[in-house]
Amino acid sequence: MRIPGSGLFFLPILAVFSLCAPSLAAQSPLSIKGDRIESVSGRGLRVRTKPAGALVYIDNIERGKTPLDLRDLRDGEYWIRVSKSGYGERELRVRVSGGSRLELDLELEELTGRLVVTIRREGVTGRPFNPELLIDGAPPREDRDKPGGPLLEAVSLSPSLLSYHLQLPIGRRRVLVRAFGWEDAQGAPVVESGKVAVLELTAEPAVFLLSGGRVNRPRFNPGNAGALGSAELAFLVSAPGSGSLSVFDEEDRLVYSRPLPDFAAWSQQAAWDGRDQRGEVLGDGTYTLRIDARPSGSPASGLSPSQSVSAQVRIDSSLLIYPLSLSAALPGLFYAPSPALLPPRSFQLESALLFGQVSALSGNSFKGTGVPAELGFRFSPLQDLELAAALGTAFGGGGEGLWGFSLSAKWLFLKPNMVGQPNHVGQPREAGQPALPLSLALLGSFSWAENPERSPQREGLSLILPLCWDFGRGLSLIFSPGLFWPELKQGEPRLLLSLGPLYRRGMFSAGLSLRSELDFSGDGDSAPLSLFSAAELKFHPSNLVFTLLGGLWNRGTETGAFGGFSLGMIF
Repeated sequence: MRIPGSGLFFLPILAVFSLCAPSLAAQSPLSIKGDRIESVSGRGLRVRTKPAGALVYIDNIERGKTPLDLRDLRDGEYWIRVSKSGYGERELRVRVSGGSRLELDLELEELTGRLVVTIRREGVTGRPFNPELLIDGAPPREDRDKPGGPLLEAVSLSPSLLSYHLQLPIGRRRVLVRAFGWEDAQGAPVVESGKVAVLELTAEPAVFLLSGGRVNRPRFNPGNAGALGSAELAFLVSAPGSGSLSVFDEEDRLVYSRPLPDFAAWSQQAAWDGRDQRGEVLGDGTYTLRIDARPSGSPASGLSPSQSVSAQVRIDSSLLIYPLSLSAALPGLFYAPSPALLPPRSFQLESALLFGQVSALSGNSFKGTGVPAELGFRFSPLQDLELAAALGTAFGGGGEGLWGFSLSAKWLFLKPNMVGQPNHVGQPREAGQPALPLSLALLGSFSWAENPERSPQREGLSLILPLCWDFGRGLSLIFSPGLFWPELKQGEPRLLLSLGPLYRRGMFSAGLSLRSELDFSGDGDSAPLSLFSAAELKFHPSNLVFTLLGGLWNRGTETGAFGGFSLGMIF
């Protein structure tokens, strides 16, 4: 039964509701974690969003992108709408009043949709199938901030059928499925908000292909420790298979061969340490590394049963790479600079931490209260030339006047030429030359310290002639006379005499160094004779270098001891 005038009775109610609806919606507009609205001193309105770059509409008029600052906004109520592509819109009503500034921070929710990817494999049944799913070039990851996360679940419907259920941002997505031994399968579905998109892909067995063939060290010396004494041939395969490594000399004679593990991934490596089948080091020369590979099981129709790639390497016994102490940018033993050089384009890093009564950096007595530390670096830009740098400080010493640095350059001008014997500095020896296992270099260095009395770094200029006599079998003797001008002020230099044996064997090297300093200036504040000594042990299984060291010193009536360790790397 219809009540007369009932429509007129509800009209006022509908009118009141329509007027109040925006206000009711604005009573709890900050419904997302991260939203914030606050009145602060000032004037106008500031709108910020996460992410930024959202368009801001005020009473349906576009006013700019976030972050947006409107200081000239008049007092009153405004309807705010924030919009950004790929994110849900935010709407709310706000009131701007005089004497205060309204700051509005809004978190925008990303619009997402569902995507179901099914992958069916065909062909070979015994081949492992472990697919990797990539969405826009990256694997889907669980996101705890969103319900379910991008990857909701992966379901194995049957041995040959997999299904992935994902929740992704809206828009066109690039989907790629990769599996070793299978051809890539890809698609570009469109994900829509609130809808489910389905992408069906088929994976087919990959044809076995061998490619690549690149060595990491075109020149190497088997006498170097760890990975520095070998070359590695990298190659790619597209499917499971097996293969072998063969090495041929310059006359195409087979000198080494071995089988390789079965291929279970695209990227493969085969290393060779420069030795023959009996484990003996081969002579200097050019060698060819060859990989012969074949697919596992029955090869595909029309495919050759075996494929090969090759690359050449050179064994160079003069290419010696071993670490030195980098104290005060004077590479060598701790107190005896060495003429040894790195090969061109090689470098070494070292960080040292010392304890005790002396910093020992450049033989300087450390009178501060901190723990001396030093970061050293050496690099060979050209043949016969090496540059070095060191930065020293002291932790816990108050941080004032405890910094210093050193720079040096070393030029090797006399090279050893004992034919057929390993040498100290890694330079070629020519047949027919006299046996002279001697190397000599010229080394100049400059050091600066903010406060020479307290800094662990010593200030001054030095000119040194590092000399080394190589006795063979890893034993050498270093003698390094030099001159030192302290603190860049005194005209008369001090005489430096450094001496020490160095023994190298495999991944270990050990040395003992002594330094005496003679002061002829007659300065009453300086001891006429100072003596320094240090022992060190280095372990370098690969590119990493570990060092333990300790020493004693005497300067006039003062005596002290120190110890420490360092960690570095060499390339």
